Amino acid sequence: MFCQKCGEKNKEHTNFCKHCGASLKEKGVIPQKTSTVHIEQKIPIEKKDTVGKSLSWIFGVLFGLGGLGGIASNSFSSGFILIIMSAVLLPPVNKMFKEKVNFEISKNLKITIIFIGFIVFGIFVNTDTTPHNAQTFNDIQTTTQAPNTETKLIEKEYINEDLYDLIYTYVVMDSELTDLQKEDQFNKNIKGKYFKSIDDGIVLEVTESFGTPVVRLMNPDNEFLTGATIYFKKSEKEKLLSLTKYSSISFEGIVSDFGSFMGIIIRDAELI
Repeated sequence: MFCQKCGEKNKEHTNFCKHCGASLKEKGVIPQKTSTVHIEQKIPIEKKDTVGKSLSWIFGVLFGLGGLGGIASNSFSSGFILIIMSAVLLPPVNKMFKEKVNFEISKNLKITIIFIGFIVFGIFVNTDTTPHNAQTFNDIQTTTQAPNTETKLIEKEYINEDLYDLIYTYVVMDSELTDLQKEDQFNKNIKGKYFKSIDDGIVLEVTESFGTPVVRLMNPDNEFLTGATIYFKKSEKEKLLSLTKYSSISFEGIVSDFGSFMGIIIRDAELI
């Protein structure tokens, strides 16, 4: 206890202050001071998921590069799918979404988008590399007749137009035909038929799309645009190595489609 007069600390049950002699019972005592001890609770800091972020960066960059390569080789559909998958994984893109639109892509949503992306990517790759005509892998179809073993050769049906006529009719923007007329005439008269070109195309680029050699030919209306995209058989890869930019080319293949970006699309082609 403490003396009310001088403040000296005395033992409990003491009648007089040992310092000034004042009575401790008559005038009371000053309660003993207590100290408050603040105990800081240490909260464990979660370790950053460095492995997850590293994998997001690695696969995000790989998908992005693959997407850009696909677009550069005119595989636009599969290229865009890879770029979307890359954007979902890359941390800076996730941060931008959270800051700009107040939306955070959860792990479950990322997994769902990547899973769906792989399915759609596989569909587009299969479409790009699968021939659109039953004759693609068989230049000559044979039928066995009983009882003898005679075979019949099915003749190829060729398009009686040159390459530039096809480009001007179906690719060039100022064509006299409407888009609906182009599609109708192409499906009736051109699609699925063989086309042979003798030094009739100027090489703009020689590349490869998922193992398939691809040659882009110049659009005569604009030298920077694609007039025709030719998908060659994989066996033609060694021969295509000798091609140079702006050189002429002779080939034979099956016309499958057309578009403003890829021009006339020819598949299963061979150099002649």
